[in-house]
Amino acid sequence: MQRAAPGVCSASTLVLALSIAVAALSVGGGSAHAQASAAPMQVVLDRQPTTLSTPATRLFATSSGTLFVFTAAGVMRSDDGATTWQRAPIPDLPPNTALSLVTLDSAGNMVAYAGTAGKATFRLDHGDWRPLNLPDSEPHVSTLSVSPADPNVLYALTSGPWPPTNVPVGLYRSRDAGATWQLIDKPCGPNGTDGRALFAASGWIQPDATDPQRVFRSVTCTGSIGGGAPRAPYIDQSRNQGDNWSEFFRAGNGGVPPIAGDVLRVTGNFKRGSGVFLITVRNDFRGGGSSVFRSVDDGKTWKSVLGFEGGVATSYSYLTDLPNISDPGMLGFVPANPEQIVIGGAWASADGGQNWGSVAGATPKDMAMTANDLFAATDAGVVRLSVRRFDLQLPDVWHAIATDPSLQRPVGLALGAVDGTTSSVFVAYDAGKGALRTLGLDGSVLAEWAPLRAAGVAATADGQGLFATDEGYPFAVRELLPDQFSVVENMKQSPQGIAVDPSGVLYVGLHSAGSLGAVRLMQLSQAGDILNMWSDSGTGPGQFGDSVWGVALDAANNMYVADTLNDRVQELASDGTPVMEWAGLHRPYGVAVDADGNVYVADTAASRIVKFAADGTQLATWGDWGTDLGHFRFPMGVAVDSTTGSIYVADTFNDRLVTITSQGQ
Repeated sequence: MQRAAPGVCSASTLVLALSIAVAALSVGGGSAHAQASAAPMQVVLDRQPTTLSTPATRLFATSSGTLFVFTAAGVMRSDDGATTWQRAPIPDLPPNTALSLVTLDSAGNMVAYAGTAGKATFRLDHGDWRPLNLPDSEPHVSTLSVSPADPNVLYALTSGPWPPTNVPVGLYRSRDAGATWQLIDKPCGPNGTDGRALFAASGWIQPDATDPQRVFRSVTCTGSIGGGAPRAPYIDQSRNQGDNWSEFFRAGNGGVPPIAGDVLRVTGNFKRGSGVFLITVRNDFRGGGSSVFRSVDDGKTWKSVLGFEGGVATSYSYLTDLPNISDPGMLGFVPANPEQIVIGGAWASADGGQNWGSVAGATPKDMAMTANDLFAATDAGVVRLSVRRFDLQLPDVWHAIATDPSLQRPVGLALGAVDGTTSSVFVAYDAGKGALRTLGLDGSVLAEWAPLRAAGVAATADGQGLFATDEGYPFAVRELLPDQFSVVENMKQSPQGIAVDPSGVLYVGLHSAGSLGAVRLMQLSQAGDILNMWSDSGTGPGQFGDSVWGVALDAANNMYVADTLNDRVQELASDGTPVMEWAGLHRPYGVAVDADGNVYVADTAASRIVKFAADGTQLATWGDWGTDLGHFRFPMGVAVDSTTGSIYVADTFNDRLVTITSQGQ
């Protein structure tokens, strides 16, 4: 045991005489008093059936509103907004290919292309499929795209093999359906006198849906000689079929934060002059999961409407696969009301991305936009999509009790009590700098310990004892009240969640990866002695993934453990014997248990709080992805007041602390 942990200040020296601005219905706002919300909002994705009820997999739309859909019975066509359908005269596809595009040319004749993913290689001519002529470096064509607005215009990206050889890395164009090709650009820069590059490239080319002169591209070069490599994520555009290029979207410009990653798709529609576009960026592990950006001014400025801002700390790297989107590259909006957005068939927004709902039902196989409507191909046929919001008339009362701009990224929560009545909230926050703050129930700041990279926090039932895990090197578990000292220091693994039983025994969840160690969960005495530990890795009962976050105890000292990377919460007896589990969660982080044995889970990736009965029955859920009060953005901490039934939530990426008083939803 080591006294006077360095860098942790006494609570009495940091009592602050200020009240937190509370009650904002949007991130970063605030008023000077507590504010209850209106009824929470529910987001609903409506699927209006059309007359085509045959299971469908691919869907194409033209500027005139004609729809083509691929079904088991063949390709069907509708010229009246999905009211009536007829068989399109498309023969069986060439072996090992899929439809790349079905559209109409300027004379109204149907044109079809087929190929492999991202590469059209056959064109339907006079009822027969003919192979396309390709640029001279045919074996290295990685992408071949067709303009929906003029199907005679094709673009091909050729990329060098690995290891590098002397082959072209270039962008080619054909204006005669592939009969002849012209090299129009060298995205990876020139090399020598013959315009060849020695390094491989990857990327995509996407012609605009409406304008036959407009085309987008995003090319990532692994290296070049004599020219610079484009930095992802970015999109360039051309207004003259690739003769000249200019910036359309780039990290660090136009409202886009300086994230890293790959652009998956740019989505516009056939409504001329709308200027509305959506873009998905799949971030690398340093920046978060998939982020969606929206522009309403034809790409001049962008706003992040779903996903991470980037720059999360090491201990939060397991949030990097969020949000949970089944196909983040599949996105669309309702052209008649572009505020209505659908992403991956699982997320929807009715207000331009300010608030989101995870929607139930079958995931669309494909989506397509006409000038006014958004259609989806599903197992139930072709449906017309729309999104709406409505008030949930429920007895929930929501308060934002802490939205001070300094309360960044709240994570761990515990409640302090006086004579059995909750009187304060302990909150660990700010993954980058690190501090632990004591708040009054009105949001006033009572004390703060800093710097302290606290991830988890636990308080004794009488509110007199306070413990925290410290992820700042060297890793430690610390007592903050009534005394201040290190229970254990110089730990090999990063401690995360923590709980304390009535006898003072501590239960600590650990991050286990690489050379750090293999322990997932341990019991500690307050003298720092290891009483028990569990190290089994796997997905079976009593086994854990590499990150155990939240830990909570019931009255019998049964443990409830957030097995984060296995998407579940496990219940273990006090000796570690598996009892039961709650599976099907989405990267759960925080766990709490009330006096009746009900379990509350911060289901972080789903941006919700879930309540389970002691027998495992799901009783209630609160929240969805969004910024309004009544929604969360990846909440990581939860605590419950068993006397009043109030639920306290660390709404982590909305930078606020929220309470819910309710009998459940």
